[in-house]
Amino acid sequence: MALTRATDKIIANADGNLNLSGIVTASSFSGPLVPSGDLNVGSNIKIGAASGIVTATSFSGDGSNLTSLPAGLGTALSSTQTSPLNKLYYTNEILSIGATVTVDHPATGTGAYTQYADIRLDEGADLIIEDGDDVIPDILGLGTDGGGLGAGGSGRIRVDSITNKNANGAPNFTNGVTGTAATFTNSSTIAGIVTLTSGGVDTVGVVTATSFKGDGSQLSNITSTTINNNADNRVITGSGTANTLEGEASLTFDGTTLTTNGSGGINISASGSDLTMNSAGGIFTGNGGNANNPIVANVSDTNTGFFYPAADTIAVTTGGTERFRIGASGQFGIGGATYGTAGQVLTSGGASAVPTWGGAGKVLQVQYKRGGVTTTSNSGGWTDSVESGLNVDITPTSSTSFIIVQMHSVGGNTSSGRSYFLRLRRKINNTGDTGVASFQIGDGSNGGMQSLALTHVEVPNNWNTSHAINYRIRFGQDGSGTARFDYATTSVLYAMEVQP
Repeated sequence: MALTRATDKIIANADGNLNLSGIVTASSFSGPLVPSGDLNVGSNIKIGAASGIVTATSFSGDGSNLTSLPAGLGTALSSTQTSPLNKLYYTNEILSIGATVTVDHPATGTGAYTQYADIRLDEGADLIIEDGDDVIPDILGLGTDGGGLGAGGSGRIRVDSITNKNANGAPNFTNGVTGTAATFTNSSTIAGIVTLTSGGVDTVGVVTATSFKGDGSQLSNITSTTINNNADNRVITGSGTANTLEGEASLTFDGTTLTTNGSGGINISASGSDLTMNSAGGIFTGNGGNANNPIVANVSDTNTGFFYPAADTIAVTTGGTERFRIGASGQFGIGGATYGTAGQVLTSGGASAVPTWGGAGKVLQVQYKRGGVTTTSNSGGWTDSVESGLNVDITPTSSTSFIIVQMHSVGGNTSSGRSYFLRLRRKINNTGDTGVASFQIGDGSNGGMQSLALTHVEVPNNWNTSHAINYRIRFGQDGSGTARFDYATTSVLYAMEVQP
């Protein structure tokens, strides 16, 4: 039955336990209090029977023995809330990491940071930082290595080795590495330029580079070279003595012009072809060249220029074809050694063809006869025509010659209205009598005299060069009367042999 009122003492059971239900109120309690369920003290304190966790809206007093508290950016020098030391904090210098940990902060974070100035990895421990994450030591700038308390940026990580996160390669230092000293025990590759602002490089090994620059005065085991007769612009040549060069006084180069002022010259030899320039200003070659490879040519047109096809002979070529040459005797050749024959002339082929040698129309000989008497005739017609006395003989020197015959004289008749006739006749080797040319003139006046002229050309006729050709003039008129032919002083008949 329920206990509603107790005036006497309440006695526990045989086990020493007092089992009560409901609310127990007393001025005091003594001995251990072992609730069977949660113990609620007032409305703000709860003690979990199973977990032993004390839950309250707030705690006050000394919390130095509390464990598993979240880390802060410092520890107060006093736990007394009213003390000024409660608002002053300290941070230990070293954060020791004894086991492998991985830093992988949320993507929304800008980085992981700590107020510890040093992060020290114990032997066997790894600090792994995921790609894209940052770890910032000494976020408060409390380290003293960077120029004093509060300088910031002086945090450091102390570790025996640094690798990539997979421990199988080198880490990537995006913004470079800055340090007061560095030791490399194995081969190292640096893609960019290494700049040393001070101190230099001190190594017991071999430094290999494609090139070195700067002051090399402190380098050792470098063979020095002596330059004899050194002066400005002199060309340096070998001397035949080790580590010794010669400054050539007679051969200088000022950056633009190569000058030789000695008694010798300049000889350039390439693939058996020599180019020599002597002190007298001459230029000599050891190869005469050819039409397709002239020895003097433009660099952009190597098959056009001059070459030497034979001794004392020079030729001009264009487009790899010889156009003309001057021979050893001064003869002029077209398209090579085509010098023509005596008496030929050079004939233009027009704008698109080469010139050629051709006939010169050379006069090989001239035979002539001048008049000395006056001849008259009373006969009429050609049958009664008489010899004028003008005749000439010519023997051709070539079977292909042209024979040009010309006559100049005066003549006329005594009968009004009659025609006056001249005829040129020809005999070959004193045989035959052939009229080859004639003309007539009318004269309306009795006794009129006028100038007479006749020209005849004999084309090549396979002449026999041992047979003379006789040309003569005959005259008359076409009717009765007197025809006159006056060759006393003014008449001449001549024959010319002309080369075809």
